[in-house]
Amino acid sequence: MASKKSGKLNPKVDKIPIGRTNHYLLIIAFMAAGLLVFLPPFFRGLFFNPEMYIMHIATALVLGLIAFVQWQSRELVFPRTPLDWAALAFTGAYFVSLIGAVHPGEAFYGFLRILNYLAIYWIISRVVKSWRGIEYIVKILLAAGLGVAAIGVLAAMGLPIYPDAWNGHAIRSTLQYQNALGSYLSFCTLVAVGMWLREQREGWKVFYLLVIMFLIPVIIASYSKGAWLAGAMAALLLFVGVPRAYKLKTMAGALLIAMLLAIVVFIFPTISEKEWGENVANSVIQSIDTEVEELLNLGGNSFTSRMDFYSWGLQIVKDYPVNGTGAGGWQALYHQYKDGLLWTADVHNQFLKVWIESGTLGLISWLAILGLAVVYVLRLRKKTDERNWILIWAVLCGISALVTHSLIDFELSIPAVFILLWVGLALLDCASRIHLPAYERSFFSPVIGQVLVIIMAGVLLISGVMFFLGERYAQQGVTHLKNLNAASDIAEQGLWRERAKESLSKAVAWNPLNAEYQAEWAHLNGLEYVVQLQKDPAAAKLAYHTAKEAMDSARRLAPNDLRIRIRLVEAAALMGNVPEMQSQARAAIQANPLAPSSYQVLAEVLWQGYHYYEQVGEHEQARELAQELVNIEQIVEEQRERLNPNRTWNQKGLELPPEVGERIAVTRAWLRGTGE
Repeated sequence: MASKKSGKLNPKVDKIPIGRTNHYLLIIAFMAAGLLVFLPPFFRGLFFNPEMYIMHIATALVLGLIAFVQWQSRELVFPRTPLDWAALAFTGAYFVSLIGAVHPGEAFYGFLRILNYLAIYWIISRVVKSWRGIEYIVKILLAAGLGVAAIGVLAAMGLPIYPDAWNGHAIRSTLQYQNALGSYLSFCTLVAVGMWLREQREGWKVFYLLVIMFLIPVIIASYSKGAWLAGAMAALLLFVGVPRAYKLKTMAGALLIAMLLAIVVFIFPTISEKEWGENVANSVIQSIDTEVEELLNLGGNSFTSRMDFYSWGLQIVKDYPVNGTGAGGWQALYHQYKDGLLWTADVHNQFLKVWIESGTLGLISWLAILGLAVVYVLRLRKKTDERNWILIWAVLCGISALVTHSLIDFELSIPAVFILLWVGLALLDCASRIHLPAYERSFFSPVIGQVLVIIMAGVLLISGVMFFLGERYAQQGVTHLKNLNAASDIAEQGLWRERAKESLSKAVAWNPLNAEYQAEWAHLNGLEYVVQLQKDPAAAKLAYHTAKEAMDSARRLAPNDLRIRIRLVEAAALMGNVPEMQSQARAAIQANPLAPSSYQVLAEVLWQGYHYYEQVGEHEQARELAQELVNIEQIVEEQRERLNPNRTWNQKGLELPPEVGERIAVTRAWLRGTGE
């Protein structure tokens, strides 16, 4: 073991034995892994699919490289540590959630993201073989944090080097969401403190101190109340856990930083339209005071809305307890459980989100991952020297900041932030493999681990390439459709329609799991049906069947997506299929019973439907649709009774659009005139 007094590394115990392999190949593998963890926050946090598809491809390629290095040195064994097993079980739970997933397409995308996180965890935990390697990865993370913070500050100063990095009030930087930014930089700040405490070289001490003093004001300027709270708790935890000999240094550093931050608060500018604001100190202090007041207000909308989210989420869990809904289940289902006129993309609690999406199997594995991380660090306290303990303790505190914040927000839904957490877990696993070799056990043949890694890389690579190409062709198709709508000449319209068909057909071929692509493909073929109906009956029949198949696919992939349902209503209208229009409109209300637009769509379909049947002489069918249109008022009244009267956002109640009320009145009069 390394000397606790000197803090010097003993190469015999402070690194994992390396098999015979090419030295330069190891360097290339490490650099590739470093880039993989450095770049995610700079691409909108990988929140949007196009960037994530590229990330899948990049991860697969790096995974293949690391696997080759591991195979060459005869080290390719997976899983081999308890944390490996827990991470694999977590991924497996998301794989099992694909069975009976509410939205199969979104569920598979979510599984791919989790598979990507597992791959990055495995890459880092295998490419890092010493404490020096752990330090290098931490430095790479700090470099990423500095870059993200610098871009945010420059944007706040009026330099538009990155779109939407500043929203006029808070810094959002490249992550595009201030709470995610606050969490990301909180992790970086905590590990920077750890690096500062253990550093022995004066130049690096000053550097880490400057990093800390630069990151903290940016965290403040993100105005993320959750990040402030979670970061403060993690900082206190860091202080409690550092060895006694370092506590005085920690307190002195905290005092110095506090003094400098006080100065920063009084000179930090509020920027509006690239001009320095007046009364800067008062403005900043007032903003912070407002945020703190909202944080402590348990009766405010921020707190009560989250309590509602959690209540609705637990109701979903009750209906999908074992393997969950699949990824995207909250967005697909919460409209049917909510008792308020609130709309949110996330449940705002990572534990509950995991429980909803992957069921009890996923929640248990998630808790196992976090529990093992704590066990690893506690066991390492007795096995490693104080300097290395401080580093690994700081990493755990950074993880705790992310996890604590995720109890009240959705920053872990931003892939770049979740990747940061998985890298932290990988570093803990690296440290355990250095000092706790007894934890390494392989219960299966190495061939099984090799097959797992190959499958992981193959799925990520193939899916990433297919989905990236699908997205590319879909964007081309959208452009062609815009040109089609703008064209006035018939020949030009035909040209753009053919180009749109070519692009969208390729989009659904490369990515058949995207409901939006399928809905657009159905709509385009409905348009083709209208064009060809008089010219070429055979072509019209083909377009009709193609549209119907695409509609069935879209409905299967996203049955509870209101936007998809509305698009399918429009496609059915082009096809002249009134029953299909009614079916899609009714399903829209079932999926989202508190959305006024759902009732507007159904009312329009029923209005057109009963007028159509009246014109063709099918009076009984016309009266049935007219009566259903009138009954919308009763349905809406029943939904109003679901609303929680104790919530301010429900005070206006569920109201029908005025035009719907007018058509109901006209239809009611028509029914009276027909004797109904």
